[in-house]
Amino acid sequence: MFIYGIISSFNLISAVCPTVLWTGNGYHIYLPIQATVLDQYDRLAKDKYPSLFSMYNSKYYGYFVSEIFLKFAEILFTDGKADPQHRPKFKTCLIRIPDTYNSKCLSKGKSNEESKIKVVQKWNDCRLPIQLLTKYFWRWITQEDINQRLLLKRNGRSQINRFDQSISKDFQINWIEQLLQKGLPDGRKETLRLILGPYLAKRKNYA
Repeated sequence: MFIYGIISSFNLISAVCPTVLWTGNGYHIYLPIQATVLDQYDRLAKDKYPSLFSMYNSKYYGYFVSEIFLKFAEILFTDGKADPQHRPKFKTCLIRIPDTYNSKCLSKGKSNEESKIKVVQKWNDCRLPIQLLTKYFWRWITQEDINQRLLLKRNGRSQINRFDQSISKDFQINWIEQLLQKGLPDGRKETLRLILGPYLAKRKNYA
């Protein structure tokens, strides 16, 4: 993959030995790096990317630039095969504990042995410098801002105004009202950001 081309160009491929866990549903790979606070870089300041950060319905509203790097790294390390709706944040980056059990696997009828979290490989204490990736990250986030700006332009208005049609004092959208009553087992944060937040704000204005 592309990342190994970068690593091998610095003659570091033999030094890379991440932690690998079997989680019951697949493998998790953890590779610590020597990092800096990307939010302190002037070229990566949020105001340089208004289409990503400036509005409530912006793609990465409420995120730190360093958290966006997590998304970039996820795409890079999975060769673009990561879930496009997965947006990792510091508070949601959790590690599964070895020798515990994956409850989702157990609920699907898998045995304790199949559901057990296992260490496949241990990290060898080698941290690669984040500078190997910052140039590529800057290019990626710049393109993300351009793509988002073009998308908003094509739509003619931002997502937060998608409910403006046929608004009245009793403004309601039935399927969203049902969603509020039933709830969701998963994907709650994205649903709140993209659907419920804008909808409830509009309901409040026209209550």
